[in-house]
Amino acid sequence: MGQKTLLSINSALDRINVRLLMNNIKKWIENYGATVLFSANTSTLRSIFSSNVENYLGNLVKMNGLYDFRFIMD
Repeated sequence: MGQKTLLSINSALDRINVRLLMNNIKKWIENYGATVLFSANTSTLRSIFSSNVENYLGNLVKMNGLYDFRFIMD
C-alpha cells in the first residue's frame, strides 16, 4: 500500500514511480514541442521531432525505465 496512488482501478499507472515517470516524459515532450511550436510543419521537422522523441524514449529503455514504447505522431 505504500507506493500506490489513489487510482481506484488496477492499472499500470496505479504506482507512484510509474506515474512520476509518465509525468516526466510528458513534461519533456511538451518542453521539446514548445521549441518547434511555430515552425513550418514540414516533413523534415516532423522527422526530426519524431527522431528526437524516439531517442529520448530509447534512452529510457536502455536505462531500464521502460520495457518498450510506441510513439505515434499523427
